[in-house]
Amino acid sequence: MQHSLCRLVFLMVLFFILPGCDGESPLKELPSQVILESYAPNGELISKRILPMDDAVYLNLISFFEMQRVGWKVNVTSYKTAPFILRANNTIIRCYQDLMVIDTVDSGSSKSVKKVVPGLLLKLSLRVE
Repeated sequence: MQHSLCRLVFLMVLFFILPGCDGESPLKELPSQVILESYAPNGELISKRILPMDDAVYLNLISFFEMQRVGWKVNVTSYKTAPFILRANNTIIRCYQDLMVIDTVDSGSSKSVKKVVPGLLLKLSLRVE
């Protein structure tokens, strides 16, 4: 009986409490080389390019991460392909209309966080075509 109660408490913490905890973004700084991919609603790759450090999207990302350091939640959900995906060393950033999901791998451990940001694509100068 006690074992079942411990298991129940563990599962509650894992699925209900931890995902609601606020934390910091796993990105301390944006890598110097970021690849921007855009996707059609059916998941087909439309375009792919390296963002130069003076690109408006890159500069907006830097500003975004400076302003959005806290309030990130642990992500345990899978999402369909985002309209925009940014890739860098061991990092994937999925950008949806009002949501950003960041997946990172560091020393073999992975972390996924998300944050709801109304008008995200507009703030980053990303346009769905």
